[in-house]
Amino acid sequence: MQQLTALYTRFTGHSPKGAEPINGSGSNRQYVRFTDADGKSLIGVIGTSLEENHAFITLARHFRDKGLAVPQVLAVSDDERRYLQEDLGARSLFDALRPAREAGGCYGQEERLLLRRTLAALPRLQILGAQGLDFAVCYPQPELDEMNVLFDLNYFKYCFLKTTGLDFHEVRLEHDFHSLARDLLCSASPAAPPALPSSPVSPASSAVPPSTSSSPVPPASPSVLSVAMSSQLPSPPPTFLYRDFQARNIMLDAAGQPHFIDFQGGRRGPIYYDLASFLWQASARYPQELREELIAVYLSSLRAVLAEQGLPLSLLPDEGTFRCRLRRFVLFRLLQVLGAYGFRGYFERKQHFIDSIPPALQNLRELLAQDGACPYPELRGVLEKLLDSQLQNAPVSPSPLPVLGESNVSSSRAKAGTDSLVSREVTECLVNSEQPESQVTTPSLTGKAGGGSSLRVRIFSFSYKRGIPADESGNGGGYVFDCRSTHNPGRYEPYKQLTGLDEPVIRFLEDDGEILTFLQSVYRLADAHVERYIQRGFTDLMFSFGCTGGQHRSVYCAQHLAQHLHKKYSITVDLTHREQGIHTLFTADVPARP
Repeated sequence: MQQLTALYTRFTGHSPKGAEPINGSGSNRQYVRFTDADGKSLIGVIGTSLEENHAFITLARHFRDKGLAVPQVLAVSDDERRYLQEDLGARSLFDALRPAREAGGCYGQEERLLLRRTLAALPRLQILGAQGLDFAVCYPQPELDEMNVLFDLNYFKYCFLKTTGLDFHEVRLEHDFHSLARDLLCSASPAAPPALPSSPVSPASSAVPPSTSSSPVPPASPSVLSVAMSSQLPSPPPTFLYRDFQARNIMLDAAGQPHFIDFQGGRRGPIYYDLASFLWQASARYPQELREELIAVYLSSLRAVLAEQGLPLSLLPDEGTFRCRLRRFVLFRLLQVLGAYGFRGYFERKQHFIDSIPPALQNLRELLAQDGACPYPELRGVLEKLLDSQLQNAPVSPSPLPVLGESNVSSSRAKAGTDSLVSREVTECLVNSEQPESQVTTPSLTGKAGGGSSLRVRIFSFSYKRGIPADESGNGGGYVFDCRSTHNPGRYEPYKQLTGLDEPVIRFLEDDGEILTFLQSVYRLADAHVERYIQRGFTDLMFSFGCTGGQHRSVYCAQHLAQHLHKKYSITVDLTHREQGIHTLFTADVPARP
């Protein structure tokens, strides 16, 4: 904070009269509103991610050069950890629309005017903002790609769909996911494919019993949109995908004009994504007639921007094709948010997200009523069954995500007599996310000890500054996992004196989510290795987790792997947090206290 204040003083030539912290809405960045004696204010920002800071600073300057309504970056520290930006005030579009939302979606003329202004401004950001932009600066990646799309679709499958217990053919669904991904990514611009025929949904194909059918899955074929895009088209310009285009990230000036913030997660991508994200936000409750009005406003502005820039209007599809492509992105966004609501609501027990599920399902119901909205047979069949089930809130009661001292996610296999089948499938799928549920098996472990095992697993957490732990068994050291790719809580003051054993650090890591994805891969590899060692009668295996200080991420990972292996296989696990001076022995019966 002192360094940020010093930056303000150097820029303005005087010390601030006031410094008021501002809620960052869940962001890791810290915001401070500095005011001087005349009441003029600036916003100071402290950001711990240098790449994210660099992305925002570079994008903001680029957008300002293009005449776009974003905050001006006024001063930046030499290391880019702190910067000052223009103060756009305290009133967001989200705040301005609150009365209409709380009235169940009853938007008056004033709210509609603000929405029309916002949607009219979006094409300028998407088209002008991409001109001359080096997308390599975008954080965390330069463009929307198939990996992003498939990750979000599988997020929906594992964190929402599987909680319902509905039957579906997993391989056919995955085939539909890939077809949808190709359709979404067949153009990263407003370029127009020819008019698209509606893809019929075959009742026979969606009626095949899930998992039990022995009929072959049809080979992948180009989707309707992909085929349409293969025709000769004008070379399209790149377009900027905001990624987080929502009412909270739009500030209103005194005249009610919109200004954009929090665009540092943007990247190159299709224009439809942002429009779908904004208009089908579940909590906004926009009536369909208002959506239609705002789509018309957006298209009119998009045509005007293309003409203004001397770009051929042939780059813009006819309205029917535009709406067809938009429906694909609405479908994707609804599945995306249901996955998020499932994870945050069903597993983390956050009521706000559970409350958001019914309006999201209503949006999905309205979408599927439109012709050609979901030309993917297995996916459509599953969604129709989902809506017919009258699901409102949590369909089952899956266990919350594990924390220190509780059994690991995979340990649900050991509780077959007490947990519901659906709950066990959901938690197992979070770990075994790369294979269908029908393929998840636990081999019979009949190793040297005749059903148990003499295997001893040694697990270490360590700091790379002090080197990788030595293997005193003489077997060469086993696995070493580098945790430094995950978000580091040690960068933040509240966690500096804590470790990966402390509840605040555990919550930080699990809410961020990167560490959970990291451990999913570790569990799969470790399980396979332990099972093979037990079967072959081996007696020693070693895993080591390293991070910068051996205090947060590596401690968390080592602790959770130890609990996971001990609980699942009833083997002896010798756990050492080297830099913390903590040793714990998990025997085949109960873990000893450190």
